[in-house]
Amino acid sequence: MTFYEGLIFDIGDVIIKGTKGIECKLNLNGLSSSWFETIFVHHLNRFFVAQYSEEEFLFTIQYSLNLCEDTSSLKLIFRSYFTEIENMIHLVSNINAFYPVYLFSDHSPAWISYLDKEYYLDKIASSRDFSYERGFLKNSIEAYQHLITKYNISHPSKWLFIDDSKRNCNIAESFGFETIEFKTQTELSNEFQIKGLFK
Repeated sequence: MTFYEGLIFDIGDVIIKGTKGIECKLNLNGLSSSWFETIFVHHLNRFFVAQYSEEEFLFTIQYSLNLCEDTSSLKLIFRSYFTEIENMIHLVSNINAFYPVYLFSDHSPAWISYLDKEYYLDKIASSRDFSYERGFLKNSIEAYQHLITKYNISHPSKWLFIDDSKRNCNIAESFGFETIEFKTQTELSNEFQIKGLFK
């Protein structure tokens, strides 16, 4: 059995569906998917470091992408898109009963508030850290330096980092964390079984 001092989980596209593929729910008015992604991600990143309120973010993407939907409709579309991934809340809650679980995610205050009410995300982990609080995204080295300092992590190799982004996993590995690139709940459960995390 592998001993860990703690586990670090992403939220978007690991526990709850993130914004990947959201363009399929929008009327793009003939805009190409690649151009949508370029513009959307730019504004999403600003939203995630608290440079926009939710209303400002929705208005900005509605205007810059020339979307047919108004901001009220966009708000509902995003919220309905945020659904649980494959019973992951139950899995994370079970792990948190035996190991400290930290949520480490790029997110916004408005969306986290919604997810807490809808899925009780504030109940499934020992602690949480969000980009809108720290001021930078997880694709930056500073985010991992911040993580290590905040949680006084002296031996990253004794921590398991779970994220759907290969890039984020690579950065975490450069700091010494053991990582799992998330694919499905079934694969993750199998990995946990192999490591003896279920007691």
